[in-house]
Amino acid sequence: MEFRDVFKKTRKNRRILAICALIGLSAGVLLHFLPSNYTASGSFYVTRKEDNSELFFTYEGYYSQQTATTYTNSVVALAESVDVKKQVLNRLNLPVNGYNVRKINKSMSVKKTGPQIINITFKDKDANKAKTIWENMSDILIETSKEINRDGDGKLAVIKISEEPFIKESYKPLSITSFLGILCGFSLGILIISFKEYFKD
Repeated sequence: MEFRDVFKKTRKNRRILAICALIGLSAGVLLHFLPSNYTASGSFYVTRKEDNSELFFTYEGYYSQQTATTYTNSVVALAESVDVKKQVLNRLNLPVNGYNVRKINKSMSVKKTGPQIINITFKDKDANKAKTIWENMSDILIETSKEINRDGDGKLAVIKISEEPFIKESYKPLSITSFLGILCGFSLGILIISFKEYFKD
């Protein structure tokens, strides 16, 4: 089929395109006015404490830094573990079941942003709830790490860089949601016209 034929068929069915574009625009505007999500995020520093700061420039200092760097991967895995999430649910007085664990998995993000830096983010429609979950998760992560290392390398530690998480509201510009809505509407309209013409032929 030549481009001219496609243009003619599209023009002939422009009412379908207009309706789909209008539906897409409405959906984009509705998306803009839906309740925003909030994220609570904060970073943690994984270190191996030394009694003498001058040891940082010695082999012992180098060994401590390398040990902490390696241990950072374990802390990431610990934060993502179901065991820690179960403790978070218990502290929040929520039932420990598959639904709530999946809900935490969906709203939680754990990233290693540096050799010894971990960032943990929680997303929720309630800013206070996102903050509360982050605070409980951070406390449990630090406590669990300390407990695990009690019979091992007790100098390894996880430290909150900031006591309070950074709370941010998701930004949904009306212009972008409207444009995306119209674009999706046009795509849907073209798809409907294509099926209509195909089965017509």
